[in-house]
Amino acid sequence: MEFKKAKSEPALLLKYLRKNGKILDVGCGAGALVRYLLEKNYDAYGTDKKTVLGKSLLRFESRMLGRRLHYGKAEKLPFYDLVFDTVVFFASFHHVPIKNFAKALSECRRVLKPGGRVIIIEPQPVKGHYYELLKLANDEKAVQAEAYKFIKKSYPDYFGKYSEKHFYILRTPEDFRTLLEKYVRGARRKKAIWNRAETLINKNTYPDLFKSTVRLILLSA
Repeated sequence: MEFKKAKSEPALLLKYLRKNGKILDVGCGAGALVRYLLEKNYDAYGTDKKTVLGKSLLRFESRMLGRRLHYGKAEKLPFYDLVFDTVVFFASFHHVPIKNFAKALSECRRVLKPGGRVIIIEPQPVKGHYYELLKLANDEKAVQAEAYKFIKKSYPDYFGKYSEKHFYILRTPEDFRTLLEKYVRGARRKKAIWNRAETLINKNTYPDLFKSTVRLILLSA
């Protein structure tokens, strides 16, 4: 399998976005991707659970014109039918409960305009690559595999076309430390994970350790 180099996930996404039309980021977190797209003059919106958005929604609204972020879930999108030209899952589809995978794809189809499409960017665990570090903090390989398996098998029930491409993004030790600070709770656990990561890095067992591999899936209505 060939992995092509990409500068970053957002830069990769831009290559597949249509300039005109509305874009929805499902599982948008604090809205970082929505901000990025707005700065690039895309008409972007986001949705995530209230527990995830929290106060960031108010801070976001104070800086941006119009209501851009909405409380909601992938399996119950808070939008009317036929609203968006593109729906994006940015490393978020595998966070949808497995029992709701089908409903999430159905909701995507519902809110898309005719000719619209879904772009799904997911981590692709590969032995000897950045996954070796990521799994020290949180090994999501199993649920990511379930998400991919479902999409590949079930897309014909919702979409007419399917394609996938594979990329890698170069990371640094500092990138991994930043990830630990953001997602891992507890100073003791962070330190323990970092110590294990340092050992892995210093052994230099994996030449591709800092290649972060991702899969990009395109579903066309």
